[in-house]
Amino acid sequence: MVVRTPSVSELTSVIDFASARGLHLDLIGCNSILSSLSRSHRYHEAREIYEDMVRRGMVPDFSMMNSMIICYCKLGLLDEANVLMGNLIHMGGHVSVPVYSELVLQLCLNQRLSDAVNLFFVMAAISCFPHLMSFTVLLDQLCRNDNLEDALKVFFAMLDSGARPNFYLFKSLICLLCKKCRFLEAGYMCKKMESFGLFPDQALYTFVIHGFCKMGEMEIATSLFQGMQEIGCRPDIYAYNTLIYGFLNCGDLESAWQFVNQLRKDGLNANVVTYGLLISKYCKLGNVDCALEVFFDMERNDCIPNLHCYTALISALHKENKTEKADQLLDKMLDNGLVPDTTMLMCLLRFCPKGHEPSLALRLLHAATRHGHATQSSMSSKSTCLENPKVEIELLFNEIIRKGVLPADVAFKILINASCAGKKPDLAIHLMDKMINHGCQPDLSTYNTLIKCLLKENRIGEVESLTVAMFARGLVPNVATYTLVIDAHCKNGDLDTALDVFEKMISEGIEPTVATYNCIIGGLCKDKKINEAEAMFKRMRDGGIIPDAVVYTTMINGLSKVGRARKACYLFAEMIDAGLRPSVHTYGAVINGLIKRDMIWEACQYVVSMMNDGFAPDVVLYTMVINQFGRKGEIDLALDFAKQMALNLIKPDLFTFGSLINNISRDIPDRSRLHPLLHDHVIMDKARQMLFSLLCQTVLGSGRVGRTISCRSSVEKIAVALNLMKAVTDCELVPDLHIYNAMIHGFCKSSMMQDAYDLIDSMMVESGIVPNKVTFTILIDGHSRLGELDQAVMLFNWMSTYWFSPDKATYNALLKGFCLVGRPLDALSLVYMMHKRGLSPNRNTFDMLIQCLYLKNYTDCSFRIFTEMLMHGYAPSRKNYNRLICLLCEENKLQHAHEVFDSMLKRGKLPNETTKKLLVDTCYQKGEFQLAFMVEENIPVYEG
Repeated sequence: MVVRTPSVSELTSVIDFASARGLHLDLIGCNSILSSLSRSHRYHEAREIYEDMVRRGMVPDFSMMNSMIICYCKLGLLDEANVLMGNLIHMGGHVSVPVYSELVLQLCLNQRLSDAVNLFFVMAAISCFPHLMSFTVLLDQLCRNDNLEDALKVFFAMLDSGARPNFYLFKSLICLLCKKCRFLEAGYMCKKMESFGLFPDQALYTFVIHGFCKMGEMEIATSLFQGMQEIGCRPDIYAYNTLIYGFLNCGDLESAWQFVNQLRKDGLNANVVTYGLLISKYCKLGNVDCALEVFFDMERNDCIPNLHCYTALISALHKENKTEKADQLLDKMLDNGLVPDTTMLMCLLRFCPKGHEPSLALRLLHAATRHGHATQSSMSSKSTCLENPKVEIELLFNEIIRKGVLPADVAFKILINASCAGKKPDLAIHLMDKMINHGCQPDLSTYNTLIKCLLKENRIGEVESLTVAMFARGLVPNVATYTLVIDAHCKNGDLDTALDVFEKMISEGIEPTVATYNCIIGGLCKDKKINEAEAMFKRMRDGGIIPDAVVYTTMINGLSKVGRARKACYLFAEMIDAGLRPSVHTYGAVINGLIKRDMIWEACQYVVSMMNDGFAPDVVLYTMVINQFGRKGEIDLALDFAKQMALNLIKPDLFTFGSLINNISRDIPDRSRLHPLLHDHVIMDKARQMLFSLLCQTVLGSGRVGRTISCRSSVEKIAVALNLMKAVTDCELVPDLHIYNAMIHGFCKSSMMQDAYDLIDSMMVESGIVPNKVTFTILIDGHSRLGELDQAVMLFNWMSTYWFSPDKATYNALLKGFCLVGRPLDALSLVYMMHKRGLSPNRNTFDMLIQCLYLKNYTDCSFRIFTEMLMHGYAPSRKNYNRLICLLCEENKLQHAHEVFDSMLKRGKLPNETTKKLLVDTCYQKGEFQLAFMVEENIPVYEG
């Protein structure tokens, strides 16, 4: 009767009638009722009947479970549906494909993608696949959620099931592959798409072509472009621009122009993007004239330049110091009604002449208030000085607010950034205060900009106050803030504070970036704490931060500077293995370190690799090479490189000249000293010839330049250094204090003290350069070498009273003078003065002091200085060891003599026969036979 009941209402009546009389339905009846209710969309009633049935202890069969999964899906009870589906699968029951498809569909639509994926893979394992609609929705959701791996598995399972993907599915998957930079797979998917008789549309082709252009695979990109044309899909301007972008990005301007001409043949007009790409590329290459020609061609073809075009050109003109042309172009932009946006303004501030940033910001904001009318002010020299910037800013700000040109916070941010770029921190602080008083909240980037500006001015205290103010306003310093502060402390040589800030940053839960680590590592390398730098580099990698090319270069440079060239080469190879491309600075650091260690052949190999990588030797590399050979005393070779540098049309900079003059001056007293090479003289000479030849490979030809400059005697070296001083001005460079000090050093070492003073007079009068601590130390050293202690002491006192506090080098220079003229008591007084200032003599000065005290028979003082020398990690020369032992034996100070003897043995040195005999004889005279035996056998007497 129940089975034959025709309607849902009658079914319900029958169930009620049967229940009232104690009759219960069997499985067949329940299945019939549930199916009828489900078909009538009476899902609530179906659920009630099912749950009542379960309460009565009836076990549902597989058919009933399939029906109820549908009901639960329609009611949105996906947890119940999912549990029931799990039970059904676990029991090995038959899962209806429509039921399975419905559950997958509902899980996807209700953002339960992981459940849908899990169910799909469980069913796929038993070769059960959903309908095409569910496949499509599942794949679409996976692509939208960037779940590429699962999307690919579902896609290929779909193909295995015999389902036919539609165009939309292919497009979603190809776009996701491109988004994940898996362009080769995207190309394969395009081929797969074509095998189903489906073809990418114009937009999809362009998207894939763009991906291959980003990879630099221009051959594949061009092939796809041609394939697009072959199937009758006409490329639009966006497709052409994509290819042009790719060729420009690879540096292939010729091919880029071919496609520019081709698009015109196809009846298309180059648009602002096309021209913008070409202008930007020429500007990056430093070819502003070509960029301007493209700009003018753009105007001739009635294509209006946008802000991007103007920004690239104006910035490039400023970089080449063509300020007048940049001004004219800016005027033109403003006349055409283009008002700069924040991005353009920040870019222009970066490249405009230093000190002009505030006036530029005011000018452009004035233009914004006038909606495209250029102001009368200009960035030329006649208007870059603001007489009263605070008043002008007040008036301008009121105008901006009145006209509603820009939000107040944006206007303030622009002005603060401009003030900081123009090194006007006081104006920036005033603007920050005004911004807060106006009710605007400075954001973190604005605070960071001001902090960076203050740190450059070494105003650390104000940075701390600003940080407190940030916290008070609910802003927490981010990794950029901490990195700025750490970098400033490292550059100031305050590594302890930098490391404290670094640890505080980590304790507050802010993870350092590779840039943060680079600041710390750079500071440690600069301080020659290379072991600590290596430990920090390891800590960075252990923390899961992958080193970039910059931090590798920092480490390589640090290792090279301390003579660890082989470790630097190892890191260089590791960098290449990591897929990072070394820069010209990386190559220069390695080459510099190898030359420093006299590994010239190895340096040649890196020069070859550098050239193969497309880097030509530049002024930095030449200066490094010149400096290294100059430091080795190979002045002739250094001068040869300098001459070849000029022939290669590479203009030397102040560092080049400074290196040459400094090394020539340093070499003056050691002109007769031979400079040892690594192995065989002939081999190393060939190595130097090879290096010279490699660095001379230019269009002008190569080969060794015949030497025309003699630089042997002190007189010749001074003459060469003076000629180099003249060459500095001939190259339109202004000698700095470093160069002047190098020349003064040369005069002092050549005993030409009057010439040194004449140069100082010239330096101060003509160049306005004031002597520094180094200058005074050089002069004191010069007088000390000549025994002119009265002049040296006068300079020392004058320096201490009126100029600078003497440093360790200054004290050592004067100490050596006292020792040379035999004034040990004055020398000891100076040592005492050094101690009061937390300073100590260096090794050579300690040695000279011991010798001076020995010659005056100051036994106790000699031994005390010896003990202090050991405490500072220094050891006397072998000659002074012998002298000290002899002096102590003559004074019958046997215990002290044995202590000196022990120190000598521990450092691998032995006394000469005369000293040893004297020590043994003294032991016998004192009845110390055991001690005498130990001395004869070179056994340390006092192990402690």
